[in-house]
Amino acid sequence: MKAALVAAAAAVAIAIFLRARRRHLRAKKIAYINTEDAAKWHDQLEVFAAALRLPPEAFEKFDAFANEFPSAAALQRGEYSGVLLTGSHFSAVDPTLPWLDGLFASIRAAAAAPDVRVLGCCFGAQAVAVALGGAVGANPDGRFCYGVEEIALDGPRAARLLPEALPPTLRLLESHGEQVTRLPPTAELLGSSAGTPHEIFIAGGGNVLCVQAHPEFTPELMGARIAPALRDKGRLSAAELEERAAGMRQRPLHSERVCSVYRAFLLGEMPRL
Repeated sequence: MKAALVAAAAAVAIAIFLRARRRHLRAKKIAYINTEDAAKWHDQLEVFAAALRLPPEAFEKFDAFANEFPSAAALQRGEYSGVLLTGSHFSAVDPTLPWLDGLFASIRAAAAAPDVRVLGCCFGAQAVAVALGGAVGANPDGRFCYGVEEIALDGPRAARLLPEALPPTLRLLESHGEQVTRLPPTAELLGSSAGTPHEIFIAGGGNVLCVQAHPEFTPELMGARIAPALRDKGRLSAAELEERAAGMRQRPLHSERVCSVYRAFLLGEMPRL
């Protein structure tokens, strides 16, 4: 009887501690490092917020192209629960971009911070790779990747990363002309596709998660904002774009579930990977 009471008291104490920790973490903001300056993406923060089921006020925005970054001291003190690095039309290996060095320094500072989670999305994933010693280049097949990719998960950490009942292959939206061609030395691969060998990987001490795909996007958003530019620049024909659009509609995507992982990861509601 006494042992049962002690166990019950311990369970209550743990539950109280976890609730308090969640409240503490939610009081912190997510540093949103915006790497896209195109006017059509003026609301990209709101797009992410809706996908992650968080209010826009949960984020503090920094425009990387204006040399705005969270300070290394603030990151080290754990003033942010996480850092989100967005997609972009820029290249992470463009030597003419003067703000990339500041971005890479901020990524390294965030990756080294003990209480901060780092999420790199598309260009953000590529920037993380370069900052931590990996490499980025053009898609191996020379074609622009647009539409649905099937990503095969691999390794024990992939199961830990995606705790929900997910199939071994994820269907996610993608849009990129470049990709990670070599992982950083500390990285571990979690998922790959036919066209992108390094789709999902972790780095640092398990506090850095990078995903080439765009689970935060919808097919409608991609069709309205990305497809016209690809057509106008001659990267994909109208027939090819219609084929990709049809592919997006064929079977359900796993975007919502992956965004749930993003949310839990950035808020510190799941263990380091």
